[in-house]
Amino acid sequence: VGYLYISEVTERGWVLAHNQGRNFMQAQFRGIVETSYAIVPDTDHKTTKQKIQDFIAAGCQLIIGTSSGYNAPIIELAGLNPSINFVSIGGVVSASNVAIAMARIEHSRYLAGLLAGFVTKTRKVCYLAPFGNPEVYRDLNAFMIGVDEATSNSVTVELKFSQTSSDPAVENWGASLLLDNGCDVIATHQDSLIVPQTAKRRNKYSVGYCYDMS
Repeated sequence: VGYLYISEVTERGWVLAHNQGRNFMQAQFRGIVETSYAIVPDTDHKTTKQKIQDFIAAGCQLIIGTSSGYNAPIIELAGLNPSINFVSIGGVVSASNVAIAMARIEHSRYLAGLLAGFVTKTRKVCYLAPFGNPEVYRDLNAFMIGVDEATSNSVTVELKFSQTSSDPAVENWGASLLLDNGCDVIATHQDSLIVPQTAKRRNKYSVGYCYDMS
């Protein structure tokens, strides 16, 4: 089984959670299933296709793309390799050998929105997202519903797109810009600890993503 990761397995976030699942599966099926992973930005479709081809050449029968950004190259290579199965996490296009999978993260986003609405003092909450895609909008909408229900629609939710899944410098810039605009609670859809760390330095509340980022 081959996994595509958007960043190194070092941060307490999205990639680390997937890697723990990979390690668990390998331990449960020791001697039966072998796994490997490759790190490639989900915006680099050329390199993604090469990594998929490398997995296939190495004998992988199942390839998992752990970001919606891998969906397009997965669909392309799946059509050329009908005997190989794929899973596209957060993808929007499936095929006979491509399954779509995603956790119901919007449920926890809604609860996070409720909490953000309860604790904000400036009446401004912000959200740093990577890209505008169905997965992100679903989570954002759930978060905003929670904020609105907690505050009777009296709080502004400010949104910024970083245009990257994992880039510490860009994430710090985006979080700082949002907090400078008067937000005192920030939620993130990014993979690294940068947003919570930036909020902590400014004594602001933050909501992590897919892992304990406290």
